[in-house]
Amino acid sequence: MYTVLAASRHYNNIIYIAVAENGKMKIPALLSKYLFATKKLNLAGIGSFIIENEDLQNIVFTQDVSLKMDKELIAFVSSQTGKMKSLSKADLESHFDLIAQFLNIGKPFFFEGIGTLVKPKSGIFQFTPEIQKNEKLKTKEAVAADFKSILYLKYSSYKKRLKIVFTITIILLISFSIWQGYKFYIEKNKSNKADFETTNSKTEPFVQVDSIDILQVKDTLNAQIEYQFIIEEATQQRASIRYNLLKSYGLDIKIKTEDSLKYILYFSVKAFPSDTLKIRDSLSAMYVNPNFMKTGKALIE
Repeated sequence: MYTVLAASRHYNNIIYIAVAENGKMKIPALLSKYLFATKKLNLAGIGSFIIENEDLQNIVFTQDVSLKMDKELIAFVSSQTGKMKSLSKADLESHFDLIAQFLNIGKPFFFEGIGTLVKPKSGIFQFTPEIQKNEKLKTKEAVAADFKSILYLKYSSYKKRLKIVFTITIILLISFSIWQGYKFYIEKNKSNKADFETTNSKTEPFVQVDSIDILQVKDTLNAQIEYQFIIEEATQQRASIRYNLLKSYGLDIKIKTEDSLKYILYFSVKAFPSDTLKIRDSLSAMYVNPNFMKTGKALIE
């Protein structure tokens, strides 16, 4: 089972947050932690990430395909995961092979907490630090892990039209609800008046409703709950490709697995219970591939 944990050690006021399995960090998070602890991370057959200044902000990448597997990195992963060094080395080799596959087909690869690496046709790697990438996104528009930011990709006009349609829909629903309530109230009053005249002076006992109970029910309906909207269940290779592709768009996509055979991609969204079906349908239309979701729609957890 996966939980979100904060690493117990801090390096220069940097807190490492990672997805953990049974309390142990996974390879992508461990690579980031190792880089900020040692200021250098060697990727066998690819190159090195180096932190050049004391505030851990300036990260550079040096291409070097002749690099061999770093024994200190293997020992670090082994100590963090509790696995033997031979298994830790195999895990690193498998991860590095996956990185190389992405780069060789021209796809960008996102390193958690570090940045994005891509190999253009020229063969010379291009690295964009995560801090620089975040600054570029801020100049356009802040990306948050909520319903509106997930749907927002490039076109502001589409976002404006969607907002107008959503607002009109809400107004119509509220108006219809008020009309139905008023209609029901009038009909109920007529019925009560007829019953009163029939029974002459018969009265019904008054039941006092506790105002605290009403407020508690109202607060429950108005509270936002964090839901997981699952958009795909696939193998490790397919899930990793889709994960990095969505990450390159600036989306807050998340990934998890329960048995290492099936990987799950999902968005974590805070929403009102009444909005979950609308959010599910919107995410399904934009991100769900029926070949990888039997229901053809996103699942809600």
